[in-house]
Amino acid sequence: MATAITTVPLKAFRLLCAALTGVESAAVVVELAYLDPREPQAADRQAHVHDALRLLAMLRDEFVPAITLFPVVLVNDLPAARHCGEACHSSSHVTAPTYDRWSEAERADWSAELAEAGIGAESVRTFSMRNTRNRATKSIKRVSIKRTSLHCNANGTTAAHSPHNGPGIYQSHSNPLAADNFADVFADTGERQILLASQRLGAPAPMPRCGALMAQHYFDLYRHAAARCAGLTQLWIVDFNRASEGARTARGAEASFVLHPWPRGTSVHVANCVYHPTDPDRGLIQVTDGP
Repeated sequence: MATAITTVPLKAFRLLCAALTGVESAAVVVELAYLDPREPQAADRQAHVHDALRLLAMLRDEFVPAITLFPVVLVNDLPAARHCGEACHSSSHVTAPTYDRWSEAERADWSAELAEAGIGAESVRTFSMRNTRNRATKSIKRVSIKRTSLHCNANGTTAAHSPHNGPGIYQSHSNPLAADNFADVFADTGERQILLASQRLGAPAPMPRCGALMAQHYFDLYRHAAARCAGLTQLWIVDFNRASEGARTARGAEASFVLHPWPRGTSVHVANCVYHPTDPDRGLIQVTDGP
């Protein structure tokens, strides 16, 4: 277990203190870990666990029982060709790992820090990226998709000259010269377009991209908290990300408020704690508010 201390949890704690003081019926979901069997000992992922536990302990001491805390773990059990990251659409055919839960060994490894944070291992909910992908596919198929002439660039944003259509879910051809072969589905937030999925002509279902996976994951976290916290009026979701993941996770949060039926009576804030690639004291927090 890595024990390096970064300033990220302190920054997140100060942000939450300012937002939650005096608030009733609030909940905070903290992503305790992102587990990927392809890099089980990655130092920054271990630091994420340590920082998340530290944040949970500080929140418990300051706010519980006034707020409800929900520690969660996200397991990447997708094959490499569907890996949510730089290799989202690689041609690799690596077999999907059998890794769909937080193992008892890992719970034991973290048992002391969990106990110090006042968290029982049994209270940690595990989410599977594979299940998230399947739900994201259903969500995209379920919404009303409008057609447009816009097309998305390879980085998941529309061409700079393209006009915005207003908030909604749109389908457009990724390559106007091959419009009958492939199309993109994207969320228009009113400020930007965010790529959600791609679909070949005649394919039974779209292929979700990172934006759709994170949009679905954040909505799943809301449903997890809302089902256990009656009368929820304010929800904070705190995620921890590498510098290379910061933009994608923030875009996923923005897309989530367009793609999913968030309740208007609950104030939702997704705080993406982004580590600096070389200096732990320069981590930043990006907050996306909705719905």
